[in-house]
Amino acid sequence: LYRQSNLVFKRLGVELDSTSMANWMIKCGQLVQPLINLGLEALRAQAVLFMDETVTQVLKEEGRRASQQSRMWIMTNNTEQRMVLFHYSPTRETSVAELMLGDFSGTLMTDGYAVYDCIAKANESITHLGCWAHARRYFKEASDAQPKGTSGKPEQALSYIQKLFRIEAGIKIAITDEKYRIRQQESMPILAALKKWLDKSLKHPVKSAKLTKALTYLNNQWYKLSRYTENGAWPIDNNHAENCIRPFVIGRKNWLFSTSVEGAKASANLYSLVESAKANNLEPSAYLKTVFMLLPQAETVEDIEALLPWNINKVDG
Repeated sequence: LYRQSNLVFKRLGVELDSTSMANWMIKCGQLVQPLINLGLEALRAQAVLFMDETVTQVLKEEGRRASQQSRMWIMTNNTEQRMVLFHYSPTRETSVAELMLGDFSGTLMTDGYAVYDCIAKANESITHLGCWAHARRYFKEASDAQPKGTSGKPEQALSYIQKLFRIEAGIKIAITDEKYRIRQQESMPILAALKKWLDKSLKHPVKSAKLTKALTYLNNQWYKLSRYTENGAWPIDNNHAENCIRPFVIGRKNWLFSTSVEGAKASANLYSLVESAKANNLEPSAYLKTVFMLLPQAETVEDIEALLPWNINKVDG
């Protein structure tokens, strides 16, 4: 908004304060809340969900210092009707994830953050999966920390993990039953060999702190990491959520912080609409134009549902 105010509108001879524009965005974010609520309901009805969160900063929040880190959470799915839902919270507590998940009953893919473990343990209707991309990342860091030209346990682990990912690449477009069959036939032996290697590695002292971290993560997360083989519809990693949250992370490098809680919540709602539009192959600005034209005219829940990105067949650009 600052750039638009100073680099666009001033060139046109228009004096438009970025603070006024920010207030407009906050109002827009509030007005689309009914659409966000329906998107959340749609997500809770999915069979598989992905969750992640990243840091954000709000300067003016009651009871908190401007320097304190807050969180922007994300919840999404990978079906044809995709919703990418952002949610602002000042904390990273279990109650936030519980609020977002609501009555969700299905499979949840996340990183190793303990909050998700607590939720899954308290709710037998949730099957919790671990992320192999995170496990691989820790071993890659351990490998990079070694002297150049050397190899050892990090490379051995990475070799096993890469075999698992190569199998997934080969069955990417296969039907669910075929994915399950191949995982049972090809992935399970690799997992068995990796587990045997892990158990043996844990019995010997390790000098590298990064390798210790990688081995500990793999061991602690093993049950969740290996469960993806039980169902051909289940993902091997949480990369889908990480890819969805990336635009926010990149944007944060430019705008740095939100001034108010209202601004952070508006950002969450507007990011939700923009990223959901992109996920459903809609041009975001055209989709937003349609939403802002038709949402004020909506009189029923059905009218609002018609504005969800997967329900709009043609957007007036």
